[in-house]
Amino acid sequence: MDTLDIIERSRNGPKVEEKDWDFMVWRKGEELAKSYKINADLEGILRDDVADDIFEASIQMICDLGIYNQTSRRMIKFTEQEVKDKIANIHSEIPIGEGKDQRTFSYRRVESNDPILLSAGHMRCSEEIAPKLYEAMARLPRTDWLEGFIITSISGLPLKGLPYEVLATIFEVKTMRESITRANRPGMSLGYYGIMNKAADYIAALNPNYGIRPVDSIRLSHLPELKITDEDLASVIASNQYGTSISGGGHCILGGFAGGQVSSAITSVASAIGEYLCFNVNHAWAPTAIGIDVEKKLWYSPETFWCTGIAYLAHSRNIKMPSAALAISSHEPNTKNRWLELAVTTVTSIVLGYHVHVFRPSKPMRDNLQTPLELQFCMEIADTTLNNNYKKDDMLEFLRKLAPEYMPVYEKDQSERYEFLKGNPFEDLYDLESLLPKQFYLEQYSNAKKELRNIGFLMEL
Repeated sequence: MDTLDIIERSRNGPKVEEKDWDFMVWRKGEELAKSYKINADLEGILRDDVADDIFEASIQMICDLGIYNQTSRRMIKFTEQEVKDKIANIHSEIPIGEGKDQRTFSYRRVESNDPILLSAGHMRCSEEIAPKLYEAMARLPRTDWLEGFIITSISGLPLKGLPYEVLATIFEVKTMRESITRANRPGMSLGYYGIMNKAADYIAALNPNYGIRPVDSIRLSHLPELKITDEDLASVIASNQYGTSISGGGHCILGGFAGGQVSSAITSVASAIGEYLCFNVNHAWAPTAIGIDVEKKLWYSPETFWCTGIAYLAHSRNIKMPSAALAISSHEPNTKNRWLELAVTTVTSIVLGYHVHVFRPSKPMRDNLQTPLELQFCMEIADTTLNNNYKKDDMLEFLRKLAPEYMPVYEKDQSERYEFLKGNPFEDLYDLESLLPKQFYLEQYSNAKKELRNIGFLMEL
């Protein structure tokens, strides 16, 4: 299949109204969850047989439903053989970057000591701080690639339509290129994070002189659940012609039309497969489940952890795609629990077969909520995990030891919860001239490492 074939299918497939499609996804997910008799217990995220059942159910979902083109209001249908051929022919490694900054982005195996890449980005930034934050992240020798940012204004003006969005796109990609050059990492691979889901924005990013180069990538993401648009397909055409990679990754909304925990895990893996079929994806984020309630969209509810964990395992056991999982938290930088949640999600990512992408808080309330010191911390966690050959049982034990520390915030009323999640943005934690962390922030970072060592996580202080 090529992109033209996908476009033709989206013009000739069965016509369905969007509300009907949503209920089709919900019914299919619940049907498959019952058919495969999967229980959403925490121990299940360690079991290969449960993960393989999730994967097989996701294959059945994508074969029975396909993908929905929201623009044409038609279903893009696939045969089982087409789906299996696509999965079998995914490239297990891809070069990214160039020169001394070139890396090989490879598929990692579950519970392996395969080397990892460390990446960061995908956040909301202010125009003033973005150049400094990205330069500071690029200065770290262990940072392998960076994904971009979104801004809500350009030259102080709100983004009031497509011309402003294109200007914001050009600002984003120029800022990234200039930042890595100042950091003496001009060949570092970059990923465009779309200002809006419009083809004009993606096309504006593709420029070898100041923007995304063929050695870089763009991130395309479907809409929940299992929906794409003509804008996405136009972006795929432009990117394929230009020669840049496409980064994707499945996701679903737990408690929405993805249904409950088991059906959400199935839907998240199915959506990843659907992206690979429609977008010609080269590398991806691990499939994730996100809570439906915006006010409660915290990464570490037990429900979302189960959905995401089993989807991770199902994907990495069965799809040899170069993929990274998110080191993420609900808490903002400069809080004790930000460090603890980053530690747990980093260990989970590595043990379950992924590279590590350090992420902003799951519900970003303001700009610039990421720091280079967090990247350094996650790399040290990664080194410890690999050096000690931690396995799935170790991962779960680590989770059980740390969960009592950060879980109580999830029980608080949402009206008061943010005060417990609130920390500081980059500009409060770093000297903006030297681009080095302030002393009090370094002390907090050291204390977090000591706390982890005290529970038996053998990292160096």
